[in-house]
Amino acid sequence: MEDGYSSEEEPESGGHDFVFVDELSPGQTCPICLVAMCNPVQTVCGHRFCESCLQGTFREGAGRVCPQDRISIPEDGGYFRDVAWERDILSLRVKCKMSERGCDWTGMLRYYEDHFQLCEYEDVFCDDCNEELQRRSLNTHQTSECHNRIVQCEHCAMEFAFRLTESHEYECLRWPLDCPQECGILGIPREEVESHVMNDCMMTMVLCPYEEAGCNFYDERSNLKAHIDASREEHLSKTWSKLLKTTERVNELEQVKLHMQTDIDTVKKSLEEAKEDVAQLKLSEAERKLENLKLKKDVLELQMKLKDSHHNVNLPRKQDFDRCIKIEELSCSDTEEDLKDEETTKSSKATKYYLSKPVVGRSKPNVIPKLNPKGAARKVSSRN
Repeated sequence: MEDGYSSEEEPESGGHDFVFVDELSPGQTCPICLVAMCNPVQTVCGHRFCESCLQGTFREGAGRVCPQDRISIPEDGGYFRDVAWERDILSLRVKCKMSERGCDWTGMLRYYEDHFQLCEYEDVFCDDCNEELQRRSLNTHQTSECHNRIVQCEHCAMEFAFRLTESHEYECLRWPLDCPQECGILGIPREEVESHVMNDCMMTMVLCPYEEAGCNFYDERSNLKAHIDASREEHLSKTWSKLLKTTERVNELEQVKLHMQTDIDTVKKSLEEAKEDVAQLKLSEAERKLENLKLKKDVLELQMKLKDSHHNVNLPRKQDFDRCIKIEELSCSDTEEDLKDEETTKSSKATKYYLSKPVVGRSKPNVIPKLNPKGAARKVSSRN
């Protein structure tokens, strides 16, 4: 608290600059700003001033003296707030500051702030475009003048800022347009214009429905009906001729189909025969390999017997043995790779079979199997 001033609000700068309806008394006018006092204070020497005006003189370097009589004003208690004097001033009637614009409000000064917040002639800013205008015009501006106001398209119901209206007119699918071919139809939605031109517009160039039958008509749709009515016999003749040609072509295609079916059947039959031949060849090859396997088995058995009794074999036996080996090599040359794994198995079985037989004595004549050309074994007696 300074100089006895206890108000929580900062004093306004200068006095109340209003047009007063009630006449001001001489003591209610500030001798510094020369208008009605605002927040009046009284010095210790008895003079009254606006508080802000008095403090202004202190800041200007004149010192803390009274502007009226130049008496020193102490910092502590040099002046005080004159509440009674302020009450009298606030009770005086004034005109609205916007009276020159047409506002006819008059009332006590104490109520002016309340009026000012609602005064229709006060300048305000539009929240959408920031344009400054009188409050009484704000509603009209926001609803029908502001270029940022939100509007709705009456054709497609889309909402957008008013400033985008022109661009929307070129994009709206439901915006009404006139027929581009000037057929007289107006207000066609943009998204239906193409369909109108293709299917309905009388100015569109079209072909005759009997074009495939040979009719060469190509004119505006408005002339099509008259053409059809005038060309019934011609259209019938062309259609009949087209039908005959189509029938002939169908018959030709049927014949081609029959020939193609015959060729297909022949190919199928040849394919089946080829499959049978391949199957027969595979069977013959399998039989040949089986025969070779049997021959291989006989040779292996003979080889095992000769191996155990080679000490008792004389020269004729040796010759017979060599002959058997040669027969073995000739008969198994083409199947050697296929029977490589099975050779060991067959040899093992032959060994077991041979070991299960009684051992041939030296005193008895040995009999050596001899192969005939067909692979059958025959016995040959050898001399001791």
